[in-house]
Amino acid sequence: MKSDIQSIMVAGGLLSRHLESYETRHEQIAMAEAVARAIKEKRHLVVEAGTGVGKSLAYLIPFILRAKEKQERVLVSTYTKTLQEQLVRKDLPFLEKVLGIDFRYMLFMGSENYLCLRRLYRTVDTGLFDTKEKILNLDKVLEWSRTTKNGMRSELAFEVPWAIWSEICRETDLCMGKKCPHLEGCFYTRARKKAHQAQILVINHHLFFANIASGYRVLPRYDSIVFDEAHLIEDVATNYLGREVSNFRLKFLCDKIYNPRTQKGLLPYAKVSERLSGEVHTAIERVNAGQNRFFGEILLKLEARPGTHRIRAKDFVPNSLVEPLREFYGVIGRLTDEIRDEEILAELDAERRRCIEIGNDLEIFLTQALGDHVYWVDIRERPRRGQRVAAKMVPIKVASILKEAIFEETFPVILTSATLSVAGSFEFFKRRVGVENGDELRVDSSFDYQHQALLYSVRDMPDPGLENQKFTERVPEIARDLLRACGGRAFVLFTSYHLLNSTYDALCGTLSDMTLLKQGDMPRFALLERFKQAQNPVLFGTSSFWQGIDVPGKALECVVITKLPFAVPDDPVTEARLEEIRKARKNPFMTYQVPQAVILFKQGFGRLIRTKADAGMVAVLDPRVHTKGYGRFFIDALPSCLRTEELDTVRTFFDKIRSSRSEKQDGSPA
Repeated sequence: MKSDIQSIMVAGGLLSRHLESYETRHEQIAMAEAVARAIKEKRHLVVEAGTGVGKSLAYLIPFILRAKEKQERVLVSTYTKTLQEQLVRKDLPFLEKVLGIDFRYMLFMGSENYLCLRRLYRTVDTGLFDTKEKILNLDKVLEWSRTTKNGMRSELAFEVPWAIWSEICRETDLCMGKKCPHLEGCFYTRARKKAHQAQILVINHHLFFANIASGYRVLPRYDSIVFDEAHLIEDVATNYLGREVSNFRLKFLCDKIYNPRTQKGLLPYAKVSERLSGEVHTAIERVNAGQNRFFGEILLKLEARPGTHRIRAKDFVPNSLVEPLREFYGVIGRLTDEIRDEEILAELDAERRRCIEIGNDLEIFLTQALGDHVYWVDIRERPRRGQRVAAKMVPIKVASILKEAIFEETFPVILTSATLSVAGSFEFFKRRVGVENGDELRVDSSFDYQHQALLYSVRDMPDPGLENQKFTERVPEIARDLLRACGGRAFVLFTSYHLLNSTYDALCGTLSDMTLLKQGDMPRFALLERFKQAQNPVLFGTSSFWQGIDVPGKALECVVITKLPFAVPDDPVTEARLEEIRKARKNPFMTYQVPQAVILFKQGFGRLIRTKADAGMVAVLDPRVHTKGYGRFFIDALPSCLRTEELDTVRTFFDKIRSSRSEKQDGSPA
C-alpha cells in the first residue's frame, strides 16, 4: 500500500494530474503511510496534523485503497457539520474521480435529522401549531417534502425552529416500523439501507456515542474508525452519556398528551370515554403541580440564582414527583387499552417510556446512585418562557468507558486533529480518552508562518487571575488599538460573556468604520455569514468561535485572544475532575487545567491561517504567557512565527499586507 500512496501523492502522481499547481506535501504522505500501516497491522494511531497538511485526504486514500482489496467499512466521525460537508461533497467525490476505484460512501446522521412523513401529516391534520409563523413554516416544510430526495434538515433552504422540527422529525421511540403507512417513502429507512451498503460512512461524534448507548443498534457493523476533530471526543462522550430532567421537559411530556390551555395534544384524537378523559386531565394536573413543587423547592434552596449549582447532598429536596409520575404512567397505560389507532398508540407508548425514564433519572439524581457521576442544577432565564430549571448528571471520567467500547477492540482506530499534543506529548489526550496502546505521529503544518503570521503579546497588563477588574478595564483599550491597526476583519475571542459584553459595549461607537458583531445577537451560522459579507467586520465570540470555524482569505486577518482559555474552576464537571486528580495526589492545575487550556489555545490560534495565501496576526492580551512559568507551554505550542510586543510592529505588518494586496490588484509584481 505504501508504494500505491507514493504513486498517488507525489509530484507527477495521480493527484497532481488533476490539481493545478500541485505541490508534494511530505507531511501528508507521512500521515497517509502511517494510516496505511495502522490499517494493515490493526493498530491504533494518534496523529496531530497541523493546519494545511490535508489530513482528510491523508486518511481517506489509505481506506479507499483498502476498500479496493476488501469489503470493509470505516466510520469517519467528525464534530462539525462543516467538515462532514467537506468530506462528502468535496473530498470523497474528488478521490472517486481521481483514483478510479469503485467505492460507496455516504453521510449518515442521527434519526432526528430526517423528516418523518407520518409525523408531518399528523401534525398538519391535528392543527398542533396555532400561530401564523409556525403554520407558515409547516406549510413550507410540507411543500419541500414533495421534492426532497433525502429529507434531511440540513438540506432545507430555510430555517425551521427546533420547536417545529422536533414535532415532525423521525424519533426512535415514535417509529412504527413496518406498521407505518409511509414506510415505502421513509427517508430514514432509505438512509439506513444505504448506510449498510457504504464502505466509507461519514457520521458525527454524537451519533457514534448514540450507537454505543443504544447497544450498537443504530450503525451497521464497522471494521475501523477515524475520529477527526478527535480533541473533542471526551466532551461529546461526557455530555452524551449524561442525563437531564428539566421543568420544560416535564411540561412537554404533559402537553404532548393534553394541553389544557390550547386544548391540543393526543387526547382529543384518541376517542376515549369521558371517564378516562377526566382521569387524564386529573393526572396531568397532578404532574404539573408536582413539578411546580419539586422545582420550586430547588429554586427556594438555591435562592433562584441563575447559573450552575453543584449538588453534593443526597435527597436535597423531597421527590414530590414520584407519585404523580406513577399515576400518569398508569393513566397512559389505560389509554392504550382503549385506543385502536396504531399511530396514536405508537405516540402513547413513547410517552410511557419517557415517563419511566424521567422517573428513573430523578431517582438517580436525588439519591446520587451513580457514584462516578457529578450532579448539579442549572438555572437559566428563557425569554417569554420563564426559568428553565434542569437537574443534570454526567460521568466524571469517560476514559474507562471509551477504552472498553472502542480501544479494546481489535480493529484500528485513527484519532486525528490539529491539536492533540501538549509540550510535544500526547499523554494528556490519551489519558483522557482511554488510549493505552498504539502508534503516534506529529506532522507540522505546511504553511510558512514566518512570513504569514505575526504573534503579538502584551506583558504590561494586570494579571487577570489577581486583578481581574483592572484587566477587564484595560482590554477594550488594547483591543481598540489593535483593531484600528488591522482595520477590522477580526475575531475577538473571550472565555466569558461578562468580558465579551463589557468589551463590546466599551468599543461600540469608537470604531465607526467597522461592523461590530456580537455572539448572542443572532444564530451562529447567521453571525458567520454576516461576518463574511460585512465591511471591516469584528466578531466578538466565546467558546464556540474558538474552534471549528473556517474563514479563509482576507475576510479574517486578526484573531485577538483576550484571556488564556482555562476552564472555569467552579464548573461542576471541572471541579469534580480536579477533585479526582487531587485524590490521586497529583497537581490538577498542571496535569489537567494547563494541558486542556493549551489545546483550546492552539485551536484559537488556528482560526487565522487557513490557506497558503492567508496572512495576519494573533494577539494575546493575557500577560501570564510571559509572567508565569506555565506560560511557555502556550507560546511553545504555536508554530514558529514573527513575534512582537510592540504596537508599531503590528501597524507596519498590516501596512505591508495592504501594500502587497494593492500591488497584486494592480498587476504589479509583489
